[in-house]
Amino acid sequence: MAASCSVNLPDYRRAQLEFAAMGKKEPEALAGRRCYDSSAALPENLESPLGKSGELEVLFDQNEEFLHKLNRVWRRRRRQGVFSLIGDVRDADMRKAPGLQAADFAAWHWNRHLRDGCSVAEMRAVFSAPGYRKYFDYEALRQKYYSSV
Repeated sequence: MAASCSVNLPDYRRAQLEFAAMGKKEPEALAGRRCYDSSAALPENLESPLGKSGELEVLFDQNEEFLHKLNRVWRRRRRQGVFSLIGDVRDADMRKAPGLQAADFAAWHWNRHLRDGCSVAEMRAVFSAPGYRKYFDYEALRQKYYSSV
């Protein structure tokens, strides 16, 4: 399964000025947490504490800056909640990891669809790899952090 989480940076900066509840949370932390939430796709197991069986392997393309931030959080919290469902967070060679190729392809096309409204890109993203997609634009951030909503 591919997970794609994107943050519209101009919208993020605007929301950060307007919504104190966002604090100093970095956009990578926002997107990373949502990617970790993709553990909901693991097979159900009502006997286990979190109701899931198996574990996620979170792969990043080599030298991806995002990896280091998420890996730091995972190592600190690996025995807590959803983080305990993650078996490994590491980089991989895209040429040797077809799943990483599929996720990258899907994420690139999904972001193109969101940025340009390209319906062909949307179809490629949806049909290339089943997965979890989350986009944080101003409206999504307002709903998450504005207490009156």
